Parts: sequence; structure tokens; C-alpha cells
Amino acid sequence: MGKSLIQRTYESAKACKGIDTLVIAADDERIEQAARGFGAEVVMTSPECSNGTFRLVDAIQRYPELLDGDLYINIQGDRPCTASHQVEALVSFHKKHPERKMSTLITKVYDKEEFLNPASVKCVSTLTGEALYFSRQPIPYGQDYFYKHIGLYAYTKDFLLQYATLPDTPLQLAEDLEQLKVLEHGFSLSTIEVEDQVDPSVDYQEDIEKVEKWLCQNNLK
Repeated sequence: MGKSLIQRTYESAKACKGIDTLVIAADDERIEQAARGFGAEVVMTSPECSNGTFRLVDAIQRYPELLDGDLYINIQGDRPCTASHQVEALVSFHKKHPERKMSTLITKVYDKEEFLNPASVKCVSTLTGEALYFSRQPIPYGQDYFYKHIGLYAYTKDFLLQYATLPDTPLQLAEDLEQLKVLEHGFSLSTIEVEDQVDPSVDYQEDIEKVEKWLCQNNLK
């Protein structure tokens, strides 16, 4: 619809309340040039970063001025429809619970097709909202709904830097889910439930049509 994926994602993030500084961490000069073209602040990171969390760590280590933050929100570059209330939920949670090191979002979904889709990550949590496990497989068994993981993360600065020192783990590699490393090393990961229609992300080429349809339905020019 006339704008790049990264520009759509940036503009959605820019509209979110509670973010003091918004930076695109890029590993390719084409992304850097495109981002500067629509007025974004950009930093270059290593192309060797294996996931978004490592890219965030790499950015703040390369650019000391980014170390001033108290809370870091990781918005993936393939989420052009990120809703403001999702980011606000993360910020609000950590204001209320400053002792929590890391959090992410989940939402209840009843769609059976989504349940079977490996690109739709499922989450099971404790009664108090701490993540037990994430999987691309359908979990848990025997329910008519599941909790879908929304790929936004919040970290305290200390834990973000600690994450970078943790070695990879078997389940993390098997599922290809970076958050499992946190659980496998025995750390707590808080889940925050948001009640809304899940905003589409671009995991596959055909998802672009879903995003454009979402943008039209929400009257975003």
C-alpha cells in the first residue's frame, strides 16, 4: 500500500505511548537508507545477531548513548500493525512490578487453523502469569482455545545484558524460539494477557495480503 514494511512498523511504534526513544536496529545498509529516508533514527548492528534480543543488545553495546534506558521494548520489524495499547501494557506492568526482569504478551485465540499453524506460537503459563513453555506445536491439549504469543518483549537493562551471556539451549534451538532460553536457564518470564484481535505480522509472503486487509479495515492511510 505504498509504504515499506519497516516504515509501517516504525510508524505504528511511533504512535505508542510510553516510549521515550525509538530506534531502528538494522544490519543492512538498504534498511538503514530506507529508514533515514522516512526520518527514523537508525543504528547499524552486526549481521551475525541470531535473534531480535541479541540485535538489541548489540545496539546498546555499540552505541553507549542507548544505555541510558531503564526499560527496553523489543518490537520486531515484521509487525507493522503493532497497537499502542500492547506496548502500553508492557510499560505499565513494569512500572507496577519493577522487580520483574522480562515480560511478553499473550492473547486468547479460538481459531483452530491458528492453533495448528507453526508460525503461530502457543504459550502456557502458571496461574500467576509466569510462562511455563512456548511451542510451535498445539498446546495445551483438549481446550477450545489457546494463548497465542505476541512477539513483543520488555526487559530491564540488567537482564538484557545478562541474556547476552547465556549459552543457547536445546529447546530454544529445537523450537527456534529465543524466549525459551530464558526459561531453560531458570529465569522467570512474565506473560501479560491482552484482549483484542491479534494484529497480523509478516512471517510468510502471503501474510502481506493479510496485513493490507487489516490496514484497510482499520482505516490506516
